Amino acid sequence: MSRVSSAAGRAVAAFAAGEPGLRRAEDTLEVEDRAAAGYAPATMTPAQLIAFLNALTLGDRDALLLKLEQAQRACLELEQPDLAQSLGDAHDALRRGDVRLYRKRVHTVVARLGHLRKRLERGAPRS
Repeated sequence: MSRVSSAAGRAVAAFAAGEPGLRRAEDTLEVEDRAAAGYAPATMTPAQLIAFLNALTLGDRDALLLKLEQAQRACLELEQPDLAQSLGDAHDALRRGDVRLYRKRVHTVVARLGHLRKRLERGAPRS
């Protein structure tokens, strides 16, 4: 068995090994380790959400689906239900294996978040 070097990796290994008291691997992660493991912060700015979505290019499907759900929640926190719906569509497309539609929806959300970021920088409302 290979040695796990990061705290995130150790938490995942402990979870996989079925150690008692660990319901989820992320329960044991510190804030820095959560970021290293790809977990989204609780609240994201449009710029942070853009970076998070742009990083969704590689990884296993289940990890990408989880990250899409996190991004969807972040859009709802930004009071952008239409963007959250588009990410839901991307989630469904990826689950079905429709990579083209998945990418199209994610790219559309990133572009619209860029416009939102600019409006917020100018002090305009989020609508």
